[in-house]
Amino acid sequence: MGSSASQEDQVPLLGNDEEIEPIFEELKLVLIGSHGAGKNTIANAILKEKVFTFWRVVTNFFSAHDNDGNLKMDIILDENGKLDRSRTKDSIWNYHCWNECFMARSDLPSGFGGWQVVDATPQETSDGLFRCGPASVAAIKHGQICYPFDAPFVFAEVNSDVIFYRRQKDGTLEVAKVNPTHVGRMVLTKAVLHDGRRDITNQYKFPEGSPEERRVLEKAEEFGCQREKASLPQGDVEVEVANLDVRVGDNFDVILQFKNHSDQRRTFDVYVTGTVVYYTGVPSTEVVFKTPKVKLDPQQSKEEKVLVRGEDYMHKLVEQANIHIIATGKVKETGQIITAMKVISMHNPKLIVKVTGSPRVSEEMYVSVEFTNPFKFNLENVDLRMEGPGIMPFKRKQYSLIAPGTSITWTETFSPRRAGSTKLIASLDCAALRQVYGETELTVQE
Repeated sequence: MGSSASQEDQVPLLGNDEEIEPIFEELKLVLIGSHGAGKNTIANAILKEKVFTFWRVVTNFFSAHDNDGNLKMDIILDENGKLDRSRTKDSIWNYHCWNECFMARSDLPSGFGGWQVVDATPQETSDGLFRCGPASVAAIKHGQICYPFDAPFVFAEVNSDVIFYRRQKDGTLEVAKVNPTHVGRMVLTKAVLHDGRRDITNQYKFPEGSPEERRVLEKAEEFGCQREKASLPQGDVEVEVANLDVRVGDNFDVILQFKNHSDQRRTFDVYVTGTVVYYTGVPSTEVVFKTPKVKLDPQQSKEEKVLVRGEDYMHKLVEQANIHIIATGKVKETGQIITAMKVISMHNPKLIVKVTGSPRVSEEMYVSVEFTNPFKFNLENVDLRMEGPGIMPFKRKQYSLIAPGTSITWTETFSPRRAGSTKLIASLDCAALRQVYGETELTVQE
């Protein structure tokens, strides 16, 4: 990172018209939507003056946090295939958010202006300070990570390989498995004028396995991206963790799916660990550890189930109710290491938000929030909040106890202060249950 080029003030902030025309059209939709369909003239006037900058929030799912700068996510297993948490320093975040700003980059070659990553919550230091960007999205997509600022780190966030190493008895590490598709599965931003998502993954990377992707990775290697090239022994046993839909507090089975592709029998012990993790991938508390023994006949497919009880994990959950499942093992006949992992994100109960009355400016209306405790234990010191931008100020109510199966209803009055489309949002929080929310939309008339 550093200061901008001296000639920057000679370059239009947003670049040429060809680059920004699609962005202008989106902004026009926003301006017209905010001022009414008859205000197209206002939108055009604002666009003509260019008295604005374009910003958007971006979310990268399965975002790599590269601690050691090798552009790889290193997962260390012991000689038996069990995860070595003390030596595994890299982490994969369930998601990570950053900002993008649309700007010209006079300090870069032509074509690398436009959207730039500017991370307001940087994960590592850059030149001794916690900061990240601006990094050209176009440069990241094409592997041109030599250009400032912090492009290698952002490139790693969306492109890193997940590499499993097996520690030998002499302490050396041997590559056991490479997963090139786990990181950066989806990059999203908010759609214009509605709450849907817009998939912008193709702005950051080419399709997995495509010729373009291979060329990009080769280009990144020229600038120091060290990808694993070790030849792996051809394994004949596969394992996957099935997708699960789990409600917080429920018992559930972790389903391991095995496939023996050989014409011989295969036997192995599987280490299955389930650890409560923060959304940053940092482990909190282990809640399950099982070692099922698996025998596979030639060409056989088989499922093994590992029970996880709600009573074992419920009081150990942190803010976002995530359990990281890792299954590892060593095939006795061949020495092959098998690995699979999955983050199970459990969903919370919802608040029901209802609005009654005439949705007009200054007219009195009613909003109610309903909640039922679905668990077999008390919820204590419950904090309930609600607010609505432009229609209702922040309000708060506390309940000392909500018994199992008990329902509560909280009703408040409000008078909208301005017209337009908006939301009323409510949230519930207590020590035993985090991030419960609900919302409803309404359109207020003049």
